[in-house]
Amino acid sequence: MFVAEVIMRVKGVEVDKLKTLELEELEFVTDPKETTRLQGDLIILGQMPPISEVEFPSPPPSSNVMSPETLPARYAFSHSLARSSALAALETSLDSYLHSVSRLPSTLGTTGKPGLGRKELRMKLGQLMRFRQGVNLGRETFGDTPDLYWTEPVLEGYFDSVSEALEIKARADSVNAKITYAAELQGLLRELLAESSGHRMELIIIALIAVEVVIAIIRDGPELWHMVAGAPEANGEKNDPVQ
Repeated sequence: MFVAEVIMRVKGVEVDKLKTLELEELEFVTDPKETTRLQGDLIILGQMPPISEVEFPSPPPSSNVMSPETLPARYAFSHSLARSSALAALETSLDSYLHSVSRLPSTLGTTGKPGLGRKELRMKLGQLMRFRQGVNLGRETFGDTPDLYWTEPVLEGYFDSVSEALEIKARADSVNAKITYAAELQGLLRELLAESSGHRMELIIIALIAVEVVIAIIRDGPELWHMVAGAPEANGEKNDPVQ
């Protein structure tokens, strides 16, 4: 409902749209007699301690709207779910990338060549750089608690409870391990590019030298031939006995 009523209807809300939607779902119930918490895979929205510094806007009046007192808790729970979805999208893209380069080790082992052109190798390097940027410099740094919750221990508890239930930290560590492997592959690709460039430069230099030799032969060939062929004749004349 949120996707249909807000994200798809309000222009500018959705940034960097994904080709495939990633969904995270947890059941929830509202019970004013219970304490707001995550119990197993169920979110219970009920009573919660007051928050101190962060001010949340009041929801629009509606007969179907949930209690405004639970809005901060709903935000914290939703924020953690959104982080899990963002991580899932990154996991899917990274798995596709690793699958696309999975044959490189075997190809290198059998042929000594990566099996990719220079342009394709550069594109793979660029894709890997985007993954690194997404994990370390993106809007969500998956290993850290957002600044908003530093002064609100209650909201931080809600956020962390969903993060632990969805194993966000373990999944982020797994993504980093895969990126480390991909970084090693990136180093190998760079070496291959440098080696290929070196070989190409050597061939170009050899070709230039060969062209220069051919030009010199064409330009100075007759003179060189005269010098080489004329020297024995001159020596023969000097060695003739005087009649």
